[in-house]
Amino acid sequence: MDMKNKKVLVLGGSGFIGSHVVDVLLVAGAEVVVIDRSGSDDTAVETLALDIGSAEFVDFLGERSFDFMLHFAGPASVPESVKNPYVNFEEIAHSSVRLLELLRTVCPDTRFIFTSSAAVYGNPVHLPMSESDPTVPISPYGVAKLAVERYCSVYSQLYGLQVASLRPFSIYGPGQRNLLVYDLIRKLTANPDSLEMFGNGTESRDFIFVKDVARAVIRVMAQGLLQGEAYNIATGRTHTTLQVARLIADVLGVDPVISFSGAGRSGDPLNWCADIERLSALNFEPKFKMQQGIEQTVAWYLDHVK
Repeated sequence: MDMKNKKVLVLGGSGFIGSHVVDVLLVAGAEVVVIDRSGSDDTAVETLALDIGSAEFVDFLGERSFDFMLHFAGPASVPESVKNPYVNFEEIAHSSVRLLELLRTVCPDTRFIFTSSAAVYGNPVHLPMSESDPTVPISPYGVAKLAVERYCSVYSQLYGLQVASLRPFSIYGPGQRNLLVYDLIRKLTANPDSLEMFGNGTESRDFIFVKDVARAVIRVMAQGLLQGEAYNIATGRTHTTLQVARLIADVLGVDPVISFSGAGRSGDPLNWCADIERLSALNFEPKFKMQQGIEQTVAWYLDHVK
């Protein structure tokens, strides 16, 4: 499917992932409207500071017509969900099911892409993890995301909504101001001589650069079945946390003494690696190597944060 002149509503389009997806959509010729409570200084795209739980948002959906609705709004923190599980439920599960109900009743022809998470898997039964594997989340965040995935599937089966869920693995890149890669860059620029990390350094993740995530989203929009299915958004390759720390140090030109606390964080699994066969069947292939992604992320940090 060609994105040219497609009308796309992006919820959370001023955020980390959403802003990169908006950039790709604009290049592809789509007509984009962003909904973001924080607003935006970007004059290249129409941005409305609406709360998706408000009556104004319901009125907006009734007045405008869209080919796609992309949902990137809401929290993306496992530790915060452990601290405040009910708030996390309201912000993810409750608000997302409300969106599905609005799609069913107000704009049933609008195709819907929900951003879930690899957190739905919990500790994997084997590696790599495929979409058909058991989903046993170990954090409130993962439970909330999985609940919405199930609702997406049921709304597709019962009401004919065209829906798909995305399961991103460990995203990093310019604009991200939390999680491992950002935290390591922040710590190493503040203290290039020493670095203390959680765990023991052997914990591994399937890291994917945010620009590849944006490309994958467009690929699912264009070629996905949208029958309630889920897609792993990843590279199919892993790096340990120690390898990532060393890579960032090399890019920064520093050589710290690295130590480990030995303790992990509640809700975090030890090892993740994705099977991306389902996404690859849509003719997607990751473009950015970890070295390239880290270089671009460090450059952004030094230019915008430090």
